[in-house]
Amino acid sequence: MASRGVYRSLFSALFDDPDFQRLLSPARMLLLTLRLCKQAGPAAIFRYYPAMLMAQTGLSGLAIRRGCTQLAAGGWIVYDAAVVWVRNGLRYDPMMNLAHLRQRKGVERAIAELPKSQVVLKFCEYYHIAKPYERLTEGGHPLALPSTSTDVPDVPDVPDVPDVDRNTRERAPRTHARKPSESLPKAFPIPDPIQHALERAPSLNSSPKLHDPVWWQAEIRANGPRGVDFAAEILRAEAWLTTNPTRAPKSNIARFLHAWFARTETPHA
Repeated sequence: MASRGVYRSLFSALFDDPDFQRLLSPARMLLLTLRLCKQAGPAAIFRYYPAMLMAQTGLSGLAIRRGCTQLAAGGWIVYDAAVVWVRNGLRYDPMMNLAHLRQRKGVERAIAELPKSQVVLKFCEYYHIAKPYERLTEGGHPLALPSTSTDVPDVPDVPDVPDVDRNTRERAPRTHARKPSESLPKAFPIPDPIQHALERAPSLNSSPKLHDPVWWQAEIRANGPRGVDFAAEILRAEAWLTTNPTRAPKSNIARFLHAWFARTETPHA
């Protein structure tokens, strides 16, 4: 009989989680596929191929991009152009435990095969395991790895966003317990795709408010669950301002952009 692949499991509480139910249907399908597909490996981190996800989910390329944006905004995944990571897929996997030496080595072998990516480094820091391609410079310091993010926000570990299976006990490595104070992010960084879009939008970029991380954190929390593609909408708003100079706001550009996001049409669930 042909192999059926690796057995994977999810806690049933996921489907009754209010934050999961707020996801649009394409994002729910995408999350389940990312967690359960054979490419996920032992650590729920693997090479990001949109075409493969299109074939596995039946979603269009646009739906994949919007689904990833919504999942990243909600803290379900972290990804860039090279790698996607279901942020707590390993942490709450009842069949995996990094305190087990053989399982830990299996995870380390899996991430060693991934391309160079900031997502891999974040994964290693999150689980307190060795980084696979950290090299030293002549001065003895780690070589910084440039970000490979292109059009997807990278969301930090925000504590008020539920994990995939938050009702289960934590299965982090027992020998490297994280202190409660270390689990909180120091600050919310404006996602790279948003910053790159602002650099290409001189009218919007002139507003100091749009460089405030607190403002963007509020916008992502308010509109991210609807699947708003913030980077794309920034460029569309800039095009509208350029085309309609007499109707462009003379002040309070942040209010204009907030209203723009609120009016953005997104796919229905």
